[in-house]
Amino acid sequence: MTAFLRRRQTGGKNPAGLSPAGRLLVFAALLSLLLSLILALPFFPSALGPEVRLDAPAPYTIKSPVTVRYVSKILTEADREAAAKAVAEVYRFDPSITVGKGQALSDTLQVLGSILYDPALTSEERQKRIVGLPEVHFTTETLALLLTLPEEEWLGIRKEALRLYEQVTYAPLEPGGVPQLRAQDIERLREGLLGRVTPLLPLEKRRLVAELVSPFLVPNYVVDEAATERRRQEARARTPDHYVEILEGEMIVAEGQRVRELELEKLEATGLLAPQGSWIRVAGQAVLAAGLLAAFGLYLYRLQGEKPYDLRDLLLIGLVMAVATLGARLLVPNRVGVAYAFPLPTAAILLTLLLNPQVALGTTIVLALLVGQMGGGALGLELAFLGVVGGLAGIFGIWKAQRSNAFLLTGAYITLADLVVAGAFRLITQELAPTELLKVAAACAINGFTSAAVSFATFGLLGTLFGRVTVLQLMELSNPNHPLLHRLMQEAPGTYYHSIIVGNLAERAAEVIGADPLLVRVGAYFHDIGKVVRPYFFIDNQAGRTNIHDELPPSSSARIIIDHVREGLELARRYRLPAQVAQFIPQHHGTTTASYFYQRALQEEETVNPEDYRYPGPRPQSREAAILMLADSVEATVRSLVQSGKLQEMLEKKKEGEDPLAKLVAGIIEQRVREGQLDESDLTFRDLRRIGQAFTEVLHGVYHPRIVYPEMGQEASPEEKR
Repeated sequence: MTAFLRRRQTGGKNPAGLSPAGRLLVFAALLSLLLSLILALPFFPSALGPEVRLDAPAPYTIKSPVTVRYVSKILTEADREAAAKAVAEVYRFDPSITVGKGQALSDTLQVLGSILYDPALTSEERQKRIVGLPEVHFTTETLALLLTLPEEEWLGIRKEALRLYEQVTYAPLEPGGVPQLRAQDIERLREGLLGRVTPLLPLEKRRLVAELVSPFLVPNYVVDEAATERRRQEARARTPDHYVEILEGEMIVAEGQRVRELELEKLEATGLLAPQGSWIRVAGQAVLAAGLLAAFGLYLYRLQGEKPYDLRDLLLIGLVMAVATLGARLLVPNRVGVAYAFPLPTAAILLTLLLNPQVALGTTIVLALLVGQMGGGALGLELAFLGVVGGLAGIFGIWKAQRSNAFLLTGAYITLADLVVAGAFRLITQELAPTELLKVAAACAINGFTSAAVSFATFGLLGTLFGRVTVLQLMELSNPNHPLLHRLMQEAPGTYYHSIIVGNLAERAAEVIGADPLLVRVGAYFHDIGKVVRPYFFIDNQAGRTNIHDELPPSSSARIIIDHVREGLELARRYRLPAQVAQFIPQHHGTTTASYFYQRALQEEETVNPEDYRYPGPRPQSREAAILMLADSVEATVRSLVQSGKLQEMLEKKKEGEDPLAKLVAGIIEQRVREGQLDESDLTFRDLRRIGQAFTEVLHGVYHPRIVYPEMGQEASPEEKR
């Protein structure tokens, strides 16, 4: 066996010479630009002129041309503000306020004493400093009394003020000995404060004590701003979206009526006025699209492994995403009913059928987030969930489906998934009106079954355009009643049964190495279809007939044999076989030679051109095509040995521990490797070893030893009876 197999990346480089990573980078950049334009551009030009503007009288009466139901941002915000204002203030009891004010009273009295009896101050300076104190304010009479008080009397006044404050703010049965003081309590305390001053003092001095204490009596049962704001925010969050329904022909604004923000919103919702866009909004949408596509491109890069996506794959992904985004852009904004019914899971179903579920999953998430952004607010969040969950239902419903009725079941799965999501959101928002629930349920059903119907109608066309074949198409092609297979069975039965055995060998080998077993089995059924044109020129179909090649020169025989490839391709084109199936016809022989006739020519002719005996190729370009080449060679060789009786002889003469079939299979694989026929496939040495083991297991199952039955009319021997 050669030292190594040259590995080939199936997709290779594109005409621009970009690497797989570079190709994905360009793909993500171009697609993000396209989606940004779809999101940003106004597709419906304004039907009204600039004369219709905010706070100006309407120049004419304007009526709605359509029926539309949308979420009003203006009314929703008004409802939320009203709900927040309806929340009562939250109060808290803070005894430290009362304690702090008692300390402030003591400090203020200390400062007053230092001012009143400072010998360095004049009477005017004392008065100025007392008036400047922030906590206390005195009447003219009280201030005059204060300035003339002897120090001994002041000390008595100070002591009485502290006693009075402690008396009115002390409650022995309350925690900490401080009562709860509301604003009304403070007013009551201040009104009765003069009566609580000791009667031993003259009236004017009792008034002085009351004026000293009164400013320090403040409520300690106060509004908790943080808790109040938190409850108001919760009230805002609980407030549902405010839906507005406008009927076709309904008047939006009358002639001469001042156009308010609500009327402008209605005009935008009905498509009469283009939304007021801004470069900031456009930039935000572009950044969102770029971020999503960058993540999606990285996802595809990590997903592709050693088999990069070719240009057609990326074009298919881009087309599906662009069409889905454009459809959502036209139908989702300001159309709640249509938004629920929009068949976004179509993208997931198509990409699962035409590529793989992993690509479909990444695409579904990106599209769901974009559609959610179009819906905006709570509706946008719900639409995003609907897109993801509905897409997942579509992927799992159609993945590995083998019958057309899988589309109907997938539509039901999507409907059920959407109903679950929509129902959950209705429970969260407590919007449980029966009419609304019926509308949502109908929209979910339209979503599911429209997605299935659109996918069923388009997957075949897209598969043809982008060279993809689906599981459903392969299952239809594998049906023996397919016109071309039926013709092969009737006109070339030997070739038909050869193809069946080759399919069994190839399918088993594909399973063990992780290739596509269904594709290679269908490819095996059609790989020799060209032999129906001249079936009796092939030994498979010559049972009971003389071999016509015994009378032909080797070059003519080789040309007839090799032509079955060209004729097979012509039949594949006529019967519209998918490209992935038709490729097995030329690749299963690669560029090998018709060795039997080439050897005859070497013996019978003086000069021989090897190219006259060589198949046109190309060599196998995929793992599946390489498996089919090996299976075809193995089956033909083993069948030849069976017909000549040599296989039975090999099995009978084998030594203990030897496996002639395994040795035969390994030799055929090694020969194809030496010839370079597998150089352009993705097979590794490990794959080849496992393929050989799979072939050997199948052949042992077919050519296992059998008991010798007695001939008719003869009695079995005693040994046989046992």
